[in-house]
Amino acid sequence: AEYCFDQHLLRRAVLVENKRLTHDRFVEEGFGHLRPRAASFPRRYSPELPNEILLALAMPPDDPAALLVLKLCNRSRGAGVVVTPAGR
Repeated sequence: AEYCFDQHLLRRAVLVENKRLTHDRFVEEGFGHLRPRAASFPRRYSPELPNEILLALAMPPDDPAALLVLKLCNRSRGAGVVVTPAGR
């Protein structure tokens, strides 16, 4: 078998910089089981947002050991990361 390039080249910089695109690409390629649960929301607070996040990620709000990692989709290398207990 001879190696050949895919007709649809990836723009790696965009893929690596955007967490949502990276997550979706992993799932599309059959590696979803290797990724943590993820959800994306508009960058806008509402009183319902904490419950929407817990529901989307199937997180129990009353588990004191459950932690959420909140990260802006367009940031890399730990910039903009917040780790918080799920019930807060």
